[in-house]
Amino acid sequence: MNFNNAYNRTDFLDFLEKNFLPDDFFIDEERYENLNFSTRYTVDVTKLGTCGSLELDVFEITHTSSHDARIGIAQDAFRLMLHKSYNNRALIIFKQEGSRQYRFSLLQIEASQTDNSSRITRSFSNPRRYSFLMGEGAHVKTPTQFLLEKGKLTQKDGSYFNDLQERFSVEVLTKLFYKELSDWYFWALKQVKFPSEPTLIQATKLGKNHEDLVKEHNATNVIRMLTRLLFVWFIKQKGLIPEELFDESELENKILTELNPIKQTGMFSHTGKDSVYYKAILQNLFFASLNCPIKPQSDDEDKRERGFRREANYGDDFGNDWLFRYKKYFQKEYQDGKFVELINSKVPFLNGGLFECLDDKQNKIYTDGFSDNLPKTERLIVPDYIFFGRDENVDLSDDYGDTSPQFKQASVKGLINILKTYNFTVEENTPAEIEVALDPELLGKVFENLLASFNPETKTTARKQTGSFYTPREIVNYMVDESLIAYFKGKTDIEEEKIRTLFQYTDEDHNLTSSQVEELVNALYECKILDPACGSGAFPMGILQKLVHILQKADPDNKNWEKVQKEKAEIELQRALDIEDKKDRENRLMEISNAFDVTKNTPDYARKLYLIENCIYGVDIQPIATQISKLRFFISLVVDQKNNTSDENFGIIPLPNLETKFVTANTLIGINRPTGQLSLSNTDEIKKLQEELRVCRHKIFSAKTKKTKQKYRQLDKEKRLAIANELKENGWNNTDADKLASWDPYNQNASSPFFDPEWMFGLQRKNGGLNSAEEGYFDIVLGNPPYLIVKASNTKEEILKEYKKFFTADFKINLFALFFEQAIKLGTIKGCQSFIIPDTSLNLSAFTKLRKYILHQGSLIHISYFNNDIFENVSVGKSVIITTIKNIKIDSFHYRIFNDRTFYNETVIKHSSILKDEMNRFIEISNTEERVLLSKIRKGRNTLDAFCDIYDGINPGSEELKNIFFSSEFKDEYSKKVIDGKNFEKYSTINWDNIFVYYSKDFANQIKEQFRKSKKQFTARIIKRTDFFNSIKIVTRQTADSIVGTLDYKSYYTKNSVHSTLIKAQFQNHLDIKYVLALLNSKLINWVYQYEANEAGRLFPQVKIDRLRKLPFEYSHNQQPAANLVSQILEAKQANPQADTSELEREIDQLVYELYGLTEEEIAVVEGRE
Repeated sequence: MNFNNAYNRTDFLDFLEKNFLPDDFFIDEERYENLNFSTRYTVDVTKLGTCGSLELDVFEITHTSSHDARIGIAQDAFRLMLHKSYNNRALIIFKQEGSRQYRFSLLQIEASQTDNSSRITRSFSNPRRYSFLMGEGAHVKTPTQFLLEKGKLTQKDGSYFNDLQERFSVEVLTKLFYKELSDWYFWALKQVKFPSEPTLIQATKLGKNHEDLVKEHNATNVIRMLTRLLFVWFIKQKGLIPEELFDESELENKILTELNPIKQTGMFSHTGKDSVYYKAILQNLFFASLNCPIKPQSDDEDKRERGFRREANYGDDFGNDWLFRYKKYFQKEYQDGKFVELINSKVPFLNGGLFECLDDKQNKIYTDGFSDNLPKTERLIVPDYIFFGRDENVDLSDDYGDTSPQFKQASVKGLINILKTYNFTVEENTPAEIEVALDPELLGKVFENLLASFNPETKTTARKQTGSFYTPREIVNYMVDESLIAYFKGKTDIEEEKIRTLFQYTDEDHNLTSSQVEELVNALYECKILDPACGSGAFPMGILQKLVHILQKADPDNKNWEKVQKEKAEIELQRALDIEDKKDRENRLMEISNAFDVTKNTPDYARKLYLIENCIYGVDIQPIATQISKLRFFISLVVDQKNNTSDENFGIIPLPNLETKFVTANTLIGINRPTGQLSLSNTDEIKKLQEELRVCRHKIFSAKTKKTKQKYRQLDKEKRLAIANELKENGWNNTDADKLASWDPYNQNASSPFFDPEWMFGLQRKNGGLNSAEEGYFDIVLGNPPYLIVKASNTKEEILKEYKKFFTADFKINLFALFFEQAIKLGTIKGCQSFIIPDTSLNLSAFTKLRKYILHQGSLIHISYFNNDIFENVSVGKSVIITTIKNIKIDSFHYRIFNDRTFYNETVIKHSSILKDEMNRFIEISNTEERVLLSKIRKGRNTLDAFCDIYDGINPGSEELKNIFFSSEFKDEYSKKVIDGKNFEKYSTINWDNIFVYYSKDFANQIKEQFRKSKKQFTARIIKRTDFFNSIKIVTRQTADSIVGTLDYKSYYTKNSVHSTLIKAQFQNHLDIKYVLALLNSKLINWVYQYEANEAGRLFPQVKIDRLRKLPFEYSHNQQPAANLVSQILEAKQANPQADTSELEREIDQLVYELYGLTEEEIAVVEGRE
């Protein structure tokens, strides 16, 4: 079977029967003459057979969609399954009339039946379609590998369907691609050089290691190049890029004078270092094609035209980065015009800022190095072989920190050769429509997986160290849905059931009245949504997709959406009558009409364009992150434009500029304002200047020419300076006003040290003039904030000072808590906040302030707890989504427990039960008896830390410091015996394994100073007190899902995997340490711990010191019985480590039950007995 051939029913059935489906597949061809349901594109349906073990039917559908309306075609198929099949699964071949390509798809629905008195109604929900593109011209490496080479389906965990799902899994495909891409990335980093490489002097000024700074510089440039090329590869799927630019034979034999696709060694190793392909093809494509009109635009002042830089009067074109360069690399006929013709035959002018050359040649700053005459001090080396190289084995073990064979002998090849072996789709997959191909979401995954890897302190653990984790699509979709539903419930009078119908990918009618549709569309337009740590744009893209889907269902002909745009434009134009001339106003209305013109664009284009302009905002601290977010939005707009070779610019409307929609800044730090001043607009003059700035930025949003952009960017700068001067006259500190003015939204390499929505996005607080700090800017703030504890060793002093101002900043400052607090501050009254954060936030004492802040500022809407890990390959434990509403008090909230990413069990919890708890823990106990019992155990009792001090052990941090502090060699009196959690069991003797720690406060400070002088990061935690090590103490494991404790009589020092518990001085004559150990090791205290900690089942469960401190502790005047039992157990274990002490431990458990006053029924609850 060759999947590159056009579809042939006989051949395909032969493949299904003999090479793919289980043996019970039964061929039974039946053409349906009449369909008893409506279809949009389907013209012919044939049932091909049935497979009982898979509980599915096989169909063939012929359709008429010439523009590949994937979702519309899938809806036809879902209706087919509902009306013509008894199964909820199907394999379907989709073939377009007259096309040589087809799709092979796995479809699933959840069908239901309603039996009314008059008729039976069938419906479906949760539809899914997974598809492979096949046929002539398709890249079929993946379907061949997944469907053909793997052979017939086999049972996995007792089910053929599990194997079938895996064969159609886009996750499996993307893992294969990322492995190839990441290997290429680490290899390519060692082959390239880019201009403006950091110098030793610059590194010294920044306090950084020079070699690390160079690696960071190279990595940033490789990733920038990679994202530009991937964007090009995606739009190539729409026929907007000539295939010849990636054809090695065409390039070598016809277009270029030389190409060196093979990496040479020995005396020829210098060959290929001239970077011919990158310079002549890619740089000219990026900067002088996609960023320049084909010819002067008919309705614009842009007079640029594509072509090579002039050879006569060469200097006149200095700095004109929109002209082709590197003419010497082209063969004669391509120098004389054929290359320009080739580019102009397909490549539109796209604009959008992505492909603006970042060189500032006037000031001799070279970032991209797009130049025929690069200064001798600058170097640009991007060899041809990193694009076209053949397979070779390279050692990447140092890059991955893994010496296994797959890294020691990693197979790498050129990037173009990698890309050519995969299918790409320009449309981002939705929850209902999944192409088993690489979609633009991979740009986000490239960012999340690779960007942090150049950080020398993090390397292979980069994703964990930076706190950056890519959020899975299902989680994004769930959070987006619940946030928007909460918004629409608060903003409109539409019933929740009708609102939820709009979110479904089904045929179900929403039953909205025309006035409700109008109300919904207006609410949607007014909605302002922020992702404050947007990364590569997972949440902004999820929001865009869902809002487009809602508009598709509620307003299919765009009638209301277009009406809203024109009405709002008229209002804005009236506000700006003295700023804009008549032509500007006419152009604005013409732009709206063009956007809604269905002969030029699909209806989704206008939906997306104005949602992007009015509703969706993103902030990230890393410049390249916001670039990737913008890039994904660009692709989403390109996909909905109809390219027509006879139209100007092939019918493609140049992309908007998104510099004031996605900004690079520190979201957590605001600008200092005079006391009591919430808005910048406190004078008429400032209001006037702000309106002029708003108009200026709207013009930049839609500006198409470099000249126009430069004109309005200069005007933007002038208005910023003018506003700053006015602010200084009105009580602002000069430094703060200048800081505002210095923010340049158009500098793609800069990151602002502050964030201000009014200044950066032009937003006003949504209070209609109410002078209240309670009101914010955004109706929804959501995302996946970084999980990172900030401290002096990883955060600048001035930034740490700002972080400490947050209410939620406790003795440990974790960024996710600060982000949640900031989200609430930025939210409007009734605004919704939704974040995915570690589940430790639910009950750990370290996050008590966060929980109190959430409850004080509003209410919980729901908590969604995930029993399975959400983030792949990252040990962050379990995750929870907390969704809140600001300034509204509601009686109860929903607690949902997910066993996978889709299905959950739900209970309702009253806020009053949480408010009664001292730490306001957000815990859910599904059993009422358990909830009552836990309350009884805690009521009126002190916690362990009232009687005992609990300490952490020594944490060296890095591997280098570990080797400095720990060794098997005794040196002098500072060498101390040290243990970790593996050296003991419950009640056991401690088995020291001959490891010493060389430790004193002075020695630690000496090493710290050495690291500072060497520009290395000192990650060890210096323990100021060490006297507690020399006391009799209880030691408990940190890595465990229950409390495992024993006594230490020998004054061992401990590593950070061990907690030490000592009786406080004032209680030493009143409290027996063996009695304390009896309580900690008892079933009852472990039951309390496990219910509140939720550590059971984790890959690396941990007994956190904060949880240990807050365990309920019962002081008794009769401690001797428990202490005596502990003595007997310790003696037995010392005599025989394998001694069975279960009976003695049961006696202790019974004593503890009595101490805490438990009944027989309550004991049964603790022990899990009926």
